[in-house]
Amino acid sequence: MTAGLVRVWTVLLGAVCAVQLWGEARTDERAGAPCDTAAQGRSGWAVGVDYVTEGQWNMTHHVGAWVNRLDVGVEGRLWKGAQAEVTGMATWTVGHAPSEDDAVCQDYSNINAPTRAFRLIHAGLRQQFTSRFGIFAGLCQADEVYFVTEVASLFTGASYGCLPTMADNFEINVFPLAALGVQADCELSPRLMLRASVYNGCAAGTLREQFRFRPGADGVLHLGSLTYTTGRGGRPTPFPNIVQLGWNVGNHPAEAGRKHTQFGFWLTGEQWLGALAGWQLTGAATFSFECHDSPSAKHYWNAALAVQPPRREDVRIALGLGRACYRDAHETAIELNAQWPVARWLSVQPAIHLMRTNGREQVAALLRLNCSLP
Repeated sequence: MTAGLVRVWTVLLGAVCAVQLWGEARTDERAGAPCDTAAQGRSGWAVGVDYVTEGQWNMTHHVGAWVNRLDVGVEGRLWKGAQAEVTGMATWTVGHAPSEDDAVCQDYSNINAPTRAFRLIHAGLRQQFTSRFGIFAGLCQADEVYFVTEVASLFTGASYGCLPTMADNFEINVFPLAALGVQADCELSPRLMLRASVYNGCAAGTLREQFRFRPGADGVLHLGSLTYTTGRGGRPTPFPNIVQLGWNVGNHPAEAGRKHTQFGFWLTGEQWLGALAGWQLTGAATFSFECHDSPSAKHYWNAALAVQPPRREDVRIALGLGRACYRDAHETAIELNAQWPVARWLSVQPAIHLMRTNGREQVAALLRLNCSLP
């Protein structure tokens, strides 16, 4: 099964690459000019630093924590259309994180992780063949490119950053873990983007275990998405209007040494709803489902509303409602948060969460500072 998946997706990615290169070559030939891209036009090396610090307080159990995440990334051009990319991460926690309570299935915060001075989370080569087709190969995290729509990115809850149907059913390479893989991006039209990835089936957080691709022992995981960006009709909207269909196919070691193969899908829509007394309103919804014998989460959905106040285009207020159904539990999560930039490099984000797990309720408050230095 594993060898078959690898062969099938190798052929598919090769076919997409060939068709895209042929199409671009024909376009360039008709235009009478060579193709150039933004990546090919860049030169030199760049360093980026992102720091997130967050105070957490479980108002039900009266416990709290101080959580931190620091990312340092370096990228630089190698040759035409190619660049090297490396990112390291440090995480540390002081106190008792609210999500450490065993009764909670979903994490309140998408930066909770065990304390570790260094993790390598991204290291590889990106090659942009044309303005519409490129490939990345190396160590990476799936949530760098999946589950990162504009409205979903406003929330601090972990389920918006990686849906429970994948985070809880696979040993997937999402924060804070990484895995070797290959990702292809193909712009089929100005509004339609196809993305396909193949990763090692077992993600890891240490250098000794990360740099391996062992389909026989670890299995493989394939993620893909097709994203359509709709027109705005000339209206200024705070977020792009999108419809996204995503899918996952993978197998990984299960109990008794056997492989467990699963497949599923997710569907996401984000749409500008209009303006009310100058407040811009955008709605979003996601539904995901695992189709074959999921060991943990069976299905998940969320609905969200993002609000932009008048005369403050940089401020965002978001309200989200989500529900996850597991084999032995069901959980409803509500989050209300606001993002308030105080400088070009710094923003403040307070959030409050209500979790109801099998009838048991908990409330947690978060205060997050986001710092980004290009």
